[in-house]
Amino acid sequence: MKRNVLLIALLLSVTAGRSTLQAQSARDYFQEGKTLLWKTIQQGTIVGSGELQISNVTNQTFDAGQTNLNNPDAGVQRLYGGIFNNGQQVVLLNIGEFREAWIGKVSGDRITGRIEGTNVDFEIQPKRAQPLQWVAYNGAMPANAVSGGFENGSDLIVCRAFYNGANHPGKVVGTACNIGWGGKEIVSPKFEVLLNDGQIPLQWVTYAGAIPKNAVLAGTDVGKSYYVGQFTRTDGSIHAGKVFGPPGKHIFNYGYGGKEITELKGFRILVQQGR
Repeated sequence: MKRNVLLIALLLSVTAGRSTLQAQSARDYFQEGKTLLWKTIQQGTIVGSGELQISNVTNQTFDAGQTNLNNPDAGVQRLYGGIFNNGQQVVLLNIGEFREAWIGKVSGDRITGRIEGTNVDFEIQPKRAQPLQWVAYNGAMPANAVSGGFENGSDLIVCRAFYNGANHPGKVVGTACNIGWGGKEIVSPKFEVLLNDGQIPLQWVTYAGAIPKNAVLAGTDVGKSYYVGQFTRTDGSIHAGKVFGPPGKHIFNYGYGGKEITELKGFRILVQQGR
């Protein structure tokens, strides 16, 4: 209740006479559990930046945990927010150490405004998910590497190795990327691993005659596309490899036991969800 009274009182004092804007609603930005990026700008120079973690959302109010990359010692500041003027205006209050009022409006794909009583402007916009990345292996497995299967209790991370003029997806075994090619299992000490730092939802989709939308591409070779796939062997182990072939007749190849193994059905393709 105290928070709501403060927000309404502040709004009345700083928005008197301002007209209602017609644009996308600020409610689309300030949603429960959402992470937003903010930055402050003074005379064209960025003077602060960080994240806002949104929580306790109601129809008109919300809380925001603010972190500051330029001042990490400040810890997480608790801001109290309100949405007004039919969703077009936002007020953010810091009633703690810094005693600030951020007054903003919807402007295209972001919230823009000014910290009241200063010449410091601010922008708030959604945090975009980082795309999947192929990252060179340097001897240590990076965090958020994508697992393509397992064997003997160990994850088999998705990798790709450049061989015979193209990138071929496979599995990390020890410190090498194992792929299937030319009837053999090729062991490559130089390779890349698939990284999902943006925590994009992924799904292994069983092949049903066509490559699914948003299937993860690992490489191409003279008109052929190599997609990341996996297959479960009769012993229960799961191995990553490549899916390729003409429409409706795709196959799955992977390296195992020194050989290139080919599967005609029952394999799965890695797909990015919600893109």
